[in-house]
Amino acid sequence: MGYVIIRVEGLTLERFLNLAATKDIYLWDIKRIDYSVLEMKATIEGFRALKEIVKRVGCRVEIVEKKGLPFILYRLKHRKMLGFGFILFVAIIIFLSSIIWEIEIIGN
Repeated sequence: MGYVIIRVEGLTLERFLNLAATKDIYLWDIKRIDYSVLEMKATIEGFRALKEIVKRVGCRVEIVEKKGLPFILYRLKHRKMLGFGFILFVAIIIFLSSIIWEIEIIGN
């Protein structure tokens, strides 16, 4: 559902990618920023599985951005009234759109 955009810094980036591929960790949109810096996207589970590879290779990994529903829900956890208001708004719109408000007959 969610994914993270990560930045990997180190001198053994190719080894990092090879080990991630052998562990079946799905990485996509891999971009080389610099000679020793890669930026890529990974799933949440894939990011957790990368910890072991990072220790073996000796690279540094930092999260650039978090995207997806789990991170939005985590932010809304502390803003319960906003979530409640949104759900109430959707319920009122659905209720009011199911009511016939006016019938007007013109002609014979």
